[in-house]
Amino acid sequence: MLYCAKALAGDEVDVLVGRTPFAGEWYSATQLWGLTSTGEYVANRHELSAKFDELARSDNLPAKLTVEPADYLPPVDPAGKVFAVGLNYHDHLKELGVALPEEPYMFCKPSNTWNRPVGDVVADTATASKLDYEVELAVVLGKDAKNLSPADALAAVGGLMVANDVSAREWYVQSTFLQWVRMKGQDGFCPLGPWITPVEEVDLAGGLGIRCWVNGELRQSSSTKQQIFNVGEVVSFVSTSLTLHPGDVVLTGSPAGVAMCMEGQPWLTDGDEVVCEIDGLGRLTNTMRTA
Repeated sequence: MLYCAKALAGDEVDVLVGRTPFAGEWYSATQLWGLTSTGEYVANRHELSAKFDELARSDNLPAKLTVEPADYLPPVDPAGKVFAVGLNYHDHLKELGVALPEEPYMFCKPSNTWNRPVGDVVADTATASKLDYEVELAVVLGKDAKNLSPADALAAVGGLMVANDVSAREWYVQSTFLQWVRMKGQDGFCPLGPWITPVEEVDLAGGLGIRCWVNGELRQSSSTKQQIFNVGEVVSFVSTSLTLHPGDVVLTGSPAGVAMCMEGQPWLTDGDEVVCEIDGLGRLTNTMRTA
């Protein structure tokens, strides 16, 4: 099955497909089929993969492209939506000392937060001085989803990515109200990517290892099997409130090991390198900058 990415090609944004993403080798889906959106790829990934194989067999593929890490863009469409849920890992709830939620805590990551998989996260210290990281599994819709059962919601997922739900913890509790969007909705606070992995390419049901390092120190190390609400249940819950379309993204929570729960609360500071990785999906590498 083809993987999909977005990258800069000169001054233009190109939608890319390929079978060897870890080698940085891609083909222009815009040149192949006129694709301009990752949502179109995810919705038609089976058909497009078959067409790609036919072109490969007949030696009619265009020139291969090599993409440098810094040229990748978040593989989200401009008109897309990114939602997230919090408090969704058993080990994270244990470190917080809170009870199991009866339903997912849902919030949004607006388009101003979407950031490159490799690059800087620039935080305004006036509103984000207690910076934290959260490695998360992001799922990409391949079908429309509205009021779906968990089983049907899982079947509507077409792709997977890595996300870092960067957070300004001073807004975790403010005046007795949870300021989730202010905490997590600041500019550049959602690195995504590095590409979309077709859901068929990984054993999601078996659990995926999920990790985060800060300056080489392993801070988070868990498995998606630790999720309280699984992917189908999370997407089902979101779909009861609104309609999801192909290319829309849902972040599914973060495991234990966040700075907020560590001794001394070692917040991220200027120059810190944060690496987020999930088995089979690649990694994000972002440097924190303060302004």
